[in-house]
Amino acid sequence: MYEDVGEESRLKHEMKQLFSKLSDKSFLMVFLTFILLALVDIRLRPLSVRWRPQLKRRLESWINDPAWWVVTLSFLMVLFGGLYSDDTSYWITRLRIKTPFLLAPVAFYLLPKISRSTYQWVHVFLVLVLTLSTLPILYQYLTDFRGIMEGLKMGKAVETPIRHIRYSLLLSLACISSFILWKEKLRISPRLGPHVFLYPGIFLFIFVHLLAVRSGIATLYLTGFIFIIQGLYHGHNRRAMILALAILISAPVVAYLVFPSFAQRISYMSRDVSQYQKEEWNAYSDAERILSVRAGLALGKEAPLIGVGPGDLRNEMSKYFYAKFDKDTFLLPHNQYVSTFAGSGILGLVLFLIAIFLPLMIHQHFRNPYFLAMNCIVLLSLLVENTFETSVGVAIYIFFLMLGLNHLKPDDIQNDATTDPVIN
Repeated sequence: MYEDVGEESRLKHEMKQLFSKLSDKSFLMVFLTFILLALVDIRLRPLSVRWRPQLKRRLESWINDPAWWVVTLSFLMVLFGGLYSDDTSYWITRLRIKTPFLLAPVAFYLLPKISRSTYQWVHVFLVLVLTLSTLPILYQYLTDFRGIMEGLKMGKAVETPIRHIRYSLLLSLACISSFILWKEKLRISPRLGPHVFLYPGIFLFIFVHLLAVRSGIATLYLTGFIFIIQGLYHGHNRRAMILALAILISAPVVAYLVFPSFAQRISYMSRDVSQYQKEEWNAYSDAERILSVRAGLALGKEAPLIGVGPGDLRNEMSKYFYAKFDKDTFLLPHNQYVSTFAGSGILGLVLFLIAIFLPLMIHQHFRNPYFLAMNCIVLLSLLVENTFETSVGVAIYIFFLMLGLNHLKPDDIQNDATTDPVIN
């Protein structure tokens, strides 16, 4: 019996590794395809391939709009960091992961402008897919509730379609998007009113607590608070804003009392903090995350201007953990800002902050609720995760960032309607 369980566990682990490798290559191929389609015009009848009309003028417009090219700084930082990184292999790996930051801005800019309707329907599809994706997880709870509780007690996460942290961020984005679609009164058919989006929004809000992944919960709450503050500032239906605020304040208490998974996660976190204070951090994930941030800050201070080198960060973290904490295992800093500071120094951190905040702030892009929600969720997650050190994390951010920037392009720089019409 135990051998069967071990074999099943081994097969699941191998399948996850295979999926991870395929995902890395798939995401890169998708972005290469995007940039190819953006540069060339392919006609089937008759078959012909040519450069897109007015390509030079569009590239010049791209250069003149910093909201687009500033995104490439995240790639260029790692690229030039290779000049003072000794571990070439790890540097190339990080460079590969960051490739979408270089390719996607050009590709999405050259594509026809996405209409408001299409932009909304992308989020409708997101809500639908994420809602359906919860069904297998709910089945897990129904069939193996005790096993899940035991796993949460040991700090393990519930099995999800992709890595649980990225999945929880997508759940948060889908939840917020669902409420935005409801507020905008989008109708998917004459018979179905806007209220159809209210129900999945409520369901996903509840499910995020049931899943009990803290990154998703924290980003959902903080993003919700930002929208409520924005609504109160602009004088939107104050009674509804106050009600939403009351729900956000009371929801964690209700979830703790109603969902054993949420209560188990809080209990584990409390126990882990206690162990960290006693300096007993072996096998405790939260304690190791705190240590990783401490180590990252310390390494950054050793080379404050340009950091230890993006390619050498892994080796330097390993050395620091062994020397200071007497640990053979280590984690990269579980904070993207600290990770950037450690690898690229203050100069790199300043460039990174410009790269991620300028697209949101310039031209008042933050006024678009979908674009604001995505940026809030991802940029807040960077405080507790190194989201941009994984292909999936980069792909999620880049896709929704580029989609939003494309939709928000001024009309005077969109493509000639006779050749590249707006996508409806």
